[in-house]
Order: sequence, then structure tokens, then C-alpha cells
Amino acid sequence: MTWAPDSTAVAFSLDTPLVFRDSDVYVFEVGTGTLENLTQDDPNGTSADEPAIGDDGPEVPVDLYPAWSPDSQELVFARTAWGGEGDYETSLKTIPRSGGDPEVLFPVTSNRSLSIASPMIWQEDGTIFLSIWPGELNDAQNSIWRLSGESDMEHVLPGAADDDVPLPSLADITSDGQRVSIAAQTSLSGEVPEPGTTYFHLALEEGEVQPWEELLGLETDLAAALGGDSAGIFVAPPVFSADDRSVAYMTRTADDMVHVSVLDAAGTTHDVFSSAPTERSAADALGEPRLEWSENNRLLVISEAGTVLLTFHQ
Repeated sequence: MTWAPDSTAVAFSLDTPLVFRDSDVYVFEVGTGTLENLTQDDPNGTSADEPAIGDDGPEVPVDLYPAWSPDSQELVFARTAWGGEGDYETSLKTIPRSGGDPEVLFPVTSNRSLSIASPMIWQEDGTIFLSIWPGELNDAQNSIWRLSGESDMEHVLPGAADDDVPLPSLADITSDGQRVSIAAQTSLSGEVPEPGTTYFHLALEEGEVQPWEELLGLETDLAAALGGDSAGIFVAPPVFSADDRSVAYMTRTADDMVHVSVLDAAGTTHDVFSSAPTERSAADALGEPRLEWSENNRLLVISEAGTVLLTFHQ
């Protein structure tokens, strides 16, 4: 889910890698309260969240991770296919906010389905940041990438399993494109990543990577954190405010409380939201906890404690 820069709409897709169901690109218009499916392309006229997909099912076009253009009038998203026989091309496509036929912007991979690994971000200067993980731990394409124009794709950060930041995915980036928040798979066993991620801050100009835990002074060891000697452990990658001056992050403390905190430009930390996790069945799973900070200073919180919307007044 991502806010339009003009704060008048929200775009989102479904979590296909988690729930194994088809996904389209949806836009919720705040002013009218209407929800539109911009890429209604499901087989047999079924609804987007109905057909389960798999290797033995029909080929299904899957649309993921919409990102807004700077003027809020267009979206870019990742289109791939799943099911049928073999793997399929993953490409970036664009579509007007008002709907229409998607147009190919850039072919990402020729033989890997679902190779875009995280939400994308479309910068003011037209640059699009994205993460690629084609499914092999040491594939040369594993990385955070930057697409400038319609043809210039370049590595931002290498991402093989034995690199310092293995299998990185994009969490957020400042509006000037110079500071990046990254989630990386840091615990690997054989060829399958184990659950658990660590979050990093990348200063692009200097090429310096630091764990967010160090920058914010949080305990990185789970056992120590749950022993009560820590301010908490991260449960979601930090995100930047629209003016790039503040950082929001989510932690879980020894008492099992979920906290959302903000480090402001003066270096002061504010605990802005706290809640105990709610009881959830597997069917109600929300996926990875995360934060989304909009241009209009609203913070969407998806967490173990449920989903809330915080509004800041400055």
C-alpha cells in the first residue's frame, strides 16, 4: 500500500508471495471513497483475490508493488506470470491513474516470475528504485537497482548471499535519493533463507552501510532484548518523513509490546504509539510488519498489533 504524493489516493496490490493468489493494482480515491481495479485481467472473469495459483494451475498475470509518479497521475508496477509451464518474464509497466492499457517501461528478467522483491519508489527526478531477487542466492541480479529514464539500470548495492548486505530489499529512500533504508536476509541455511531480517541504512554518495540498530542505539540480539536489557528489537525497517528530517521505526520490547517511535531532526526520540499484539489466526496474517509515511504526515502502521493510521501535527 502506498500513498499518492498529493495525498488524495492510495494504491496497493495483494501479497501474492505470501498467500499464493493472483493480484491486480488497485487505487482507492479518498475524495470519492471509490475503489478501482486498474488491471482487471484475471482468467475466466474471476475476481483478483479468488484464483489460487501454482505450478499446476493456469497461467495468471500477477501485478505487484505499484508506485506513484511524482505528479500522482500515473503508476508503475511489476507484472509477471505464474502457473502453467515454467517461469515468465517480469517487467515494469506503467498505467494512468484513471486506468487504461498498461505500457511496458522496462523488461527486468526474461525467465523468472515474481523477481521484483519489494515495493518500488518513483523519485521526483524520474528515477525508479526497486529490488530484484530472481530466486537464486548468488544470482548477479540480486540487488537494489536504480532505473533512470527507460533504459539505464544500475546497481545501487550488490546483493549476493555472501555479500555484507545479503539479498537486500528496498524499504524507503529520502526524497533527494541519497539515503536508503534496506531490509536484508541475514540468516541463510543452504539455499533457503531462514525467517528474520536485519535493517540497514545506506548513504549512497559515501557508499557507507550501517545497521539501523547501531544508528538508533537498539539491541540487535533477540535474547538480550527479551531479557529486558534493551529498548527493543526492530520488527520493521525504519522509514523517512517526507521532509527527510525524521525517522520512524517499530520495535517490540521485553514485555511483548509493539512500539512506534520517531527520531526527530533535533535527535529526540518520541514514542508515538504502543500496543500489545492481538491474537490472530494464520488466515488473518498481515505479512511483514511495516511503516508507510505519507506526504501529508500520516503514518500507516501494519504490525503484530494490527493496522493503525497515525496523524502528526507539527
